[in-house]
Amino acid sequence: MARGRRRRHRSTRSRRRRKRSGRLLNCLVATGLAALVMLAAALYWLWSGTRRPHVEIDPARYPVTGIDISQHNGDDIDYDKVRASGITFVYIKASEGTRGRDKNFLTNARKARQAGLVTGAYHYFRKGADGRLQARNFLQAVSHTRLDLPLVVDVEDWLNDPKVSNHATATGVRAMLDYLLMHGRRVMLYTNREGYKKWVKPYFASIDLWLCAFNPPQDLEQERHVMQQYSHWGTVDGIDGDVDLDVFNGSHAEWQRWLEAGS
Repeated sequence: MARGRRRRHRSTRSRRRRKRSGRLLNCLVATGLAALVMLAAALYWLWSGTRRPHVEIDPARYPVTGIDISQHNGDDIDYDKVRASGITFVYIKASEGTRGRDKNFLTNARKARQAGLVTGAYHYFRKGADGRLQARNFLQAVSHTRLDLPLVVDVEDWLNDPKVSNHATATGVRAMLDYLLMHGRRVMLYTNREGYKKWVKPYFASIDLWLCAFNPPQDLEQERHVMQQYSHWGTVDGIDGDVDLDVFNGSHAEWQRWLEAGS
């Protein structure tokens, strides 16, 4: 009987050791997999960072260049340096959704105009939110600012509700544009090539377009556009870090005619 109890005790201890070993092995495997995932993510980030789209802009054909900024670009932009670097225009984020405001908009707009930059404002459209209320928010945000460029409604999927249909999105954008037009404002839409297919081409073909595309402007004739955002990773004197780069789709003379059409 004693030998039997000892055998049972040894068997129980053995099972416990196997369980502990199994848990340790599972923990090590899980930790290893997590480390591999993190390593893969880091390698992808490094790899994608070295493959940022690079677009060559022909300055003779497209001489009017600009930038677009928001509070994420900081609050110490030196607009005199920006202007001296050859930048002609700047679009500044003013508002978002029905209540959001960019905390640096008024300061940015004032300093940009003082430096002699042609200045405009844009609103980030929240899909699913009331278009008229978004228009009111935008108008209130820019009400004490003199602007030279059309008010821009930025409509895209990025950080937006994926459940809102294309038709519902277009309906909200239409309500916003109509409200802005009713208040005597000139308007323009910003989107990317996917947004062009979803909303601009089927619903807003007559509205001026500011297109985000990482292609030379001459390769985008199918997507009728006035302006193009061609980089998210530009470097401009007077701004710390990356900045979005833009170009007007035309000559100096065409730029002047376009500006005068809205005055």
